[in-house]
Amino acid sequence: MSSHENGVVHAVIDAVAAHEGVDETDLDPPLDDAIDADALSALYDDHSAPTVRFSYRDHTVVVTGPDAVEVETGPSA
Repeated sequence: MSSHENGVVHAVIDAVAAHEGVDETDLDPPLDDAIDADALSALYDDHSAPTVRFSYRDHTVVVTGPDAVEVETGPSA
């Protein structure tokens, strides 16, 4: 993972770990293998609220804000 410890990247990691019922440190591959964590973080730096949808660990992750993350079972289409 990048040097992100807070913000949207951490929210994504928290949400996926909670969805799977595992510890954040058990997530493999790292989030950076699915999406550019720096770019994701930059999208929300100016308080914008775009919707970002991507696949990670056989789930669809939907981010609608820096603290608004949904994890759906199954990869995005």
